[in-house]
Amino acid sequence: MYGEPENERAGDEIRQLERLAEVLGELRIGDSDRDALRRDVVHVISGYLVPRLRNPDGPLVVAIAGPDGVGKSHVVNALVGSAYSPEGAVRPTTTAPLVLVGRKEAGTFGDLERRLHTATPAISVRQDDGPVTDGVVIIDLPPIPGATSIERILDLSDMVIVVVSPERYADETVWSLIRRLGATGSPMLMVVNKVLGPHDEVIADFAGRLESEAVDAPVFPVEDRRREAASDTGVADVRSHLQEMRSSGRTRVIEAVHRRAEWATSTAAGWCDPLDSLGHRIGELRAIADARYSKAAEGARGLVSPAGLGPGAAETPWSVLSDRLAGVLTRRVGMAAAHTAA
Repeated sequence: MYGEPENERAGDEIRQLERLAEVLGELRIGDSDRDALRRDVVHVISGYLVPRLRNPDGPLVVAIAGPDGVGKSHVVNALVGSAYSPEGAVRPTTTAPLVLVGRKEAGTFGDLERRLHTATPAISVRQDDGPVTDGVVIIDLPPIPGATSIERILDLSDMVIVVVSPERYADETVWSLIRRLGATGSPMLMVVNKVLGPHDEVIADFAGRLESEAVDAPVFPVEDRRREAASDTGVADVRSHLQEMRSSGRTRVIEAVHRRAEWATSTAAGWCDPLDSLGHRIGELRAIADARYSKAAEGARGLVSPAGLGPGAAETPWSVLSDRLAGVLTRRVGMAAAHTAA
């Protein structure tokens, strides 16, 4: 558990993040793209950062994502050593998120399960006794691009394994996902599935593209299992990497949390200057409007005074006076409105 000073720091971080989520939840930017990003920031804070800071020792949550046909389900099954996720010629074989949780973690899984169900009610949960899911929750996702719920589950994960294939590694959908994860500070691990061998030129090309995008993530090749001499080394390497991350426990998780918290706060800070400028302009417009309408009000008060009504007002029929007053007031208010609009 946290030591006392660390616990205090975590408490301060949680309170600051909760306040930020509250403010952003009430904010309306007026731009659809920025409003969508604002909602993403709120979801990351309330759905991942705050719960993770409260429970830094919880199981590592790993989402497996990738486009249709790259063999994600094979990678999942090979990792855990059981055929939990269906594989086959019908595509896509994974149509709803499948969550694999170790039996030891089942008792503490409730909070995460509620948050996953909030992201999408369609998830199915299976318990597993294998060594990989000891301290690790694995989520096999439907193909990207997909429903917003996929992004919501990615936001709840400590790490994302991005699976590609020689046919799909250059797809824009893959790189949109990688850029989104990189921007939010989410740790990634890359699996190039169905390669011909450890020296397949696709591996080097994919790694070069990652470097050009400034993406720092390990790349693990997994050989095409249809080849007679295919090796299981790639899957074993991924398994070892997960076990290493799990054994490092809170250190890696808290580092990732801080990166994503920095993304959330810096994104929110980026809206401050435009909002401050907008607030200043609104204040200027309010001052102009107040001055114009105050002048119109002074004129109207003068008009309805005994002197303003003019000689003979007492003998003038009210219907005539009211029409005269309405006309003058309309002109004065109209002039004030026109000046304010200009």
